[in-house]
Amino acid sequence: MAGSLPWQLMDKENPKRGSFQYDKEGENTATPRRNHLLVIGIDEYAHLKPLNNAVLDAKEVARVLTSDYFFDIPDFAPPLYNKDATRSNLIKTFDKLAYKFGEKKYQDNLIIYFAGHGEYKESLSAGYWALHEAKYNDLSTYFSNAELVSYIKAIHSHHTLIVTDSCFSGSLVDEAERRSNGLENKRSRCVLASGLKDESSSDGPSGEHSPFARAILKFLAEKRGNSFQIWPLKEYIREYFVDEKISQTPIFAPLDLRDHKNGDFFIYPRRNLLHDLEKLIEAGNPEDLERFIEDYTIELRKHKKLSYAHETLETLFWNRLQEKPDGETCLAFLSRYLHSKSGRPEAVLKLLENWIEQQAEEKSEISEDLILWQNRLRKAETEKDAQSREVAQMSKKLKKAESEAEESAITLDIKTQEWEDSRKELIQKTATLSAQWEKERKTFIEKIASLEKQLVGAQKQFPSPHIEVKGQKISLPEMILIKVGSFSREKYKVTVSDFWLGKTAVTFEQYDGFCEMTKREKPSDEGWGRGLRPVINVSWNDAKAYCDWLSEQTGQNWRLPTEAEWEYAAGGGSSGRTIYAGTDDERKLGEYAWYSANANSQTHPVGQKKPNPLGLYDMSGNVWEWCSDWYGNYPSSDISDPTGPSSGSYRVFRGGSCSGDAAYCRVAFRNFAAPVFRFGYLGFRPTRTN
Repeated sequence: MAGSLPWQLMDKENPKRGSFQYDKEGENTATPRRNHLLVIGIDEYAHLKPLNNAVLDAKEVARVLTSDYFFDIPDFAPPLYNKDATRSNLIKTFDKLAYKFGEKKYQDNLIIYFAGHGEYKESLSAGYWALHEAKYNDLSTYFSNAELVSYIKAIHSHHTLIVTDSCFSGSLVDEAERRSNGLENKRSRCVLASGLKDESSSDGPSGEHSPFARAILKFLAEKRGNSFQIWPLKEYIREYFVDEKISQTPIFAPLDLRDHKNGDFFIYPRRNLLHDLEKLIEAGNPEDLERFIEDYTIELRKHKKLSYAHETLETLFWNRLQEKPDGETCLAFLSRYLHSKSGRPEAVLKLLENWIEQQAEEKSEISEDLILWQNRLRKAETEKDAQSREVAQMSKKLKKAESEAEESAITLDIKTQEWEDSRKELIQKTATLSAQWEKERKTFIEKIASLEKQLVGAQKQFPSPHIEVKGQKISLPEMILIKVGSFSREKYKVTVSDFWLGKTAVTFEQYDGFCEMTKREKPSDEGWGRGLRPVINVSWNDAKAYCDWLSEQTGQNWRLPTEAEWEYAAGGGSSGRTIYAGTDDERKLGEYAWYSANANSQTHPVGQKKPNPLGLYDMSGNVWEWCSDWYGNYPSSDISDPTGPSSGSYRVFRGGSCSGDAAYCRVAFRNFAAPVFRFGYLGFRPTRTN
């Protein structure tokens, strides 16, 4: 659950969850299947930071589902809270679930609800649940998504839904969401996650539920007394997050498993047991009543209606016997009620004796019928001989047809020669086309060489000023003067004074010079290249150190831009502001930004796309950019030159990246992380005020 990484600093008031009828397939039924619930909630960790609301959330969701809806917590899968939520106990529980669901395959349903810390390992593309004994920086003590999916494969439920409220919870599935076909009778294996694979999930203030659990409980309360499908719940949560301004993106998507048949999980309210019993008795179908008694034996015993139900069932079978007193029906009744004290078994035995005597009389009549059918058989054999003669005549006709086929073969030889001539003509045409293609290929090679020269020229368009440090030239960022102005944010006006801002993000060429002068370790380029590509894998502390060093070397005031300065400049200044840096039209975003639709999930040299109206490049996409502010709520009035909260746990970064979609490239979108956080899509651009 909490903090995007367990070892990062956390907001104690609002931590993040980082590290939730037995019918055959294809038949429709109005009777809900048995729904089992496994809940895991962890606030108290042996080695990680504690959480506020994980156990509270898990218990309340379990209470509502078992009291208001058709769910039970089975004895073989009890809840796992805090110290009980260990790897060993979870594995034992999954083993029991696999065994129990193996006894009656694809009949009952299962929901697994997890609330706790989560983790995601970018280099392995792997996500994890943090159980009670999980240790900092030791993934062997976590429970991986791969292990979870292996157990889901072994649990032969009809529907399985994993509800996970933790950071990086979306790493369980492909983020390309798909809606089900809405059929309950088709099997499903789905995940409802509180956020994307690269998102933190809020735990909420102590005692008030996480936003994800709050949305689920609100939905369940509104649906009380009604049945519903699972897939609309995701849209409900997403709308709730938008209304509450919660920066998480809920995911509902299937697991890529053979047992997922694109079905959907239907949730039913608790039924009125005694009302349903009387309805079944009134309908008069003993098989339906027998199945009902089997499914609800415990509940009927609690209501002291079990004996009444069994006695009524015997009466229904007795009534059927009166309508059809044959041997099969008599034997079926005796197999169920041979030891009944109602006196009916003795009457049934007499009926069975009468039926046997009747069968003996009918046997005599059958013997007469047998003789009749034997005569008919002999007649049929005579007709068969006549048909055999017809077959012989057909054989003669077949031989004649074969002779005619030989003559057709000569015609086939002629056609074969015509085909050979056509083949030679095709070979000649192919040779001609190959020569044309070779000529075009050379043209393409020349064009590529010309484009490469243009690329070198484009890179020279952004020469960097230099300073000399210890006799060595160090490249400096090229700066653009941003004039004083204002923009609107959440109904309030924000004003910023004049400042200089980097024309592009700081490049590896510029940052590597700083590292060489200060004996710092150079950050990784993830194998994508250095030079004019934006520097990545730098923390907020690294970026500030670079700005402080420039101030020492130049005598100027270098720093990171405030969040207000960054948003003002990215949107184009005071007038003509745009949703993205340079455009309002998402269809044109690729002209201004490297993002998931065109970047192949890796950074590109700065300045390759169009600038925004202020001449700034890559303010949307390519890399996220650190700002100087602590993360917190915006001021609730007009303000000039805001610098954010005076303290906090997380620093802001803005702008989206080459791996994110268009929504993250909006100039108003905010993101945040601890100041020590580094990753392959996060860099910075500096500002100065003199």
